[in-house]
Amino acid sequence: MAQLDRPEARAIPSEEPAPSVPEAAAFPTSPHETLTLRQLRSRLYRGWALVSASTLITFGLAVGYLAWSTPLYTAEMAIAPPMQNYSDRAAGALSGGLGLLAGLAPGGNSGTNAAFLRYEKMMTSREVATRLVRDHQALQLIFPERWDAARHDWKPPRGIAARLKATVNHLFGHTVDTTPDITDLRDFIGKHLSVEVPAADMALEAPPAIRYVTFTFRDPGLATTFLIWLHQETDGVIREAELNRTRHMIDYLDDRLRRTTEVDERASLAQLLLDQERAEMLLTTGLDYSAEVLDMPGTPREPSSPKIALTLILGLLTGLFLGSLIAISRSAPSATSKPATHRSHAGHTFRWFQ
Repeated sequence: MAQLDRPEARAIPSEEPAPSVPEAAAFPTSPHETLTLRQLRSRLYRGWALVSASTLITFGLAVGYLAWSTPLYTAEMAIAPPMQNYSDRAAGALSGGLGLLAGLAPGGNSGTNAAFLRYEKMMTSREVATRLVRDHQALQLIFPERWDAARHDWKPPRGIAARLKATVNHLFGHTVDTTPDITDLRDFIGKHLSVEVPAADMALEAPPAIRYVTFTFRDPGLATTFLIWLHQETDGVIREAELNRTRHMIDYLDDRLRRTTEVDERASLAQLLLDQERAEMLLTTGLDYSAEVLDMPGTPREPSSPKIALTLILGLLTGLFLGSLIAISRSAPSATSKPATHRSHAGHTFRWFQ
C-alpha cells in the first residue's frame, strides 16, 4: 500500500519577545496621549547633550552681551519746593485791588508752587542746555567720542549709518552740519533724565511735592556732576527771570510812589515796594529759589543697565528651556506619519524613535 504523502512541516515563525515594561512605558502609545512625568524624564535624560549645548550657547551669548555692551550708571537726587519764599507774599499783595489796578496781578498759581512746576518743565529746555554748554562745556563731555582734544574741533561721525546718511545727502545736494549742538544736548537730556513721584506718596490724596530726579550716563562720576549742574542751571534760569521781573516791578512802584500824593495809595504802594525788595533780597542770596535739594546725588557704584546677575540667570534659564523643549519634541511622532502596519507591540514602540 502506498503511503500517503505527509504534508511538509511549515516553519512556525518565532514570536518576537515582548518589550520590557520600562521600554513600553517610556513613550505614549498614541500621539494624542498626555506625557507623564516619567516619560518626560526619560526624554530629557536621552537628550541631555542637547540641553547642555543649548544652555552653554545661551549663557555664552549672555556673557558676550555683558562684555560688549556699555554699562550705564544712574545718579539720583530728591528735590522739593523751598521751605520759605518771599515771592509768595509779594504775589499775595499784588493780587489785591491795587495790584489789579496797576495791572501787576500775576495769573494762575504763584509763588513757590509755580516756580517748582516751572523747574520741572525747564530742566529739558533749550535755555538750560545753552547754559550747560556755556558754563560747563557739556557737549564735549556728553559726546567725548566726537571731540578731538588735540585739534579742539569736532570729528566727523563714524559708522555705516552715518556714512549712508552723508552719501544720500550728497546725492541730493544737501549740506548737513553733523557737529553736535544745543538741540542734540537737549534731546540727550530728555532721553536720559527722569522725574518721578515717590511710589509711597502716589496713593495719597494730596501727595507732598517731592520728586526724585535721575540721570543716566556711562560715566558714574559725570552722571552725578551733570545732575548737580542741571539743578544749578535750571534754578538759575528761573531765578534770573524772576529777578528781572521783580526789579521791573520795583522800578514801576518806585516811579508810581513818586508821582502820587494820596496818603492811602502811598501807604499801599510802599508796602508793595517793601515786599518786592524782600523778594529781590532773597533772589540775590544764592539760596535755592525754585527747588531745594533734599538729598544730594551720590556716585553710583553698580551699573543700572545691564543687570549682570539678571542677564546671566536669564541666559541659563533660556538655554535650559529651549534645550528641554527641543529634546522633548524630537522624540514626538510626526503628525503626517502613516500608522505602522506591524501589529507587534515592539514595532509600535520603535516607531517613536523615527
